[in-house]
Amino acid sequence: MINSGIVKVEDIPANSGNTREYSEIDLEQYAKRKGEGDQAARAKVQQGYTKTITTSRIGDNIGITYEMRTQNKYPQVIAKLTNLGQMCNQRMDLDLSHRIGFGASTSYTNMDGETVTTTTGETTSTALFDSTHDLKGSSTTYRNILANNPRISRGALEAMEKLVTEQTYNNFGENMIANPTILFTTNDPNTVNTVREYLNSSASPDGANSGVTNVYKSKYRHVVLPRIRLDANGVVDTTKNYY
Repeated sequence: MINSGIVKVEDIPANSGNTREYSEIDLEQYAKRKGEGDQAARAKVQQGYTKTITTSRIGDNIGITYEMRTQNKYPQVIAKLTNLGQMCNQRMDLDLSHRIGFGASTSYTNMDGETVTTTTGETTSTALFDSTHDLKGSSTTYRNILANNPRISRGALEAMEKLVTEQTYNNFGENMIANPTILFTTNDPNTVNTVREYLNSSASPDGANSGVTNVYKSKYRHVVLPRIRLDANGVVDTTKNYY
């Protein structure tokens, strides 16, 4: 997830607290007509929603026994330490993946028994992926999830592209031009292979004529995120296979 291109990484310097407030500020898109000698109109600025994020610390320790140290079991010691060094990165990857895996929920309970909030800054009942998102400076609402959560197909992909082009706004309700470049999936083999057909075929995968151009060839960078379909304990949740 960290290298996927869909998350941002921010370092937390020492002695700088354990919370960060993130806020959005929008400027209207279009300038106004200005008559000769007239004062230019003041551009509108809209403070959007804010969200406070709290950091947490993770870690594990491992036991090195007397027998390991005195009976030449150093290969086992090295193997344990090497595996231990991967655990923090794997936990961060799991937690980041849950932002998508639990994106349609307002919270989830992690493997430590803690409640993790996954709402947006709008209300405590608005999930990251929702059919009705509010804007701070407009009565317009938007959605960022497809109805019925369809599996990958040309129809589903075009529906998502239509959603992006028509349902991306700033807080004034002005349509924003979005050009997505990443297509992410779980590691479900059927889903991965279907996406590869769409992005790598020279001819249209759905076309009866082999000479039909594949309009999706190299259109997106495919990122496989295997931990999206895991539950809070790292076990496969089959209901998320096709995310």
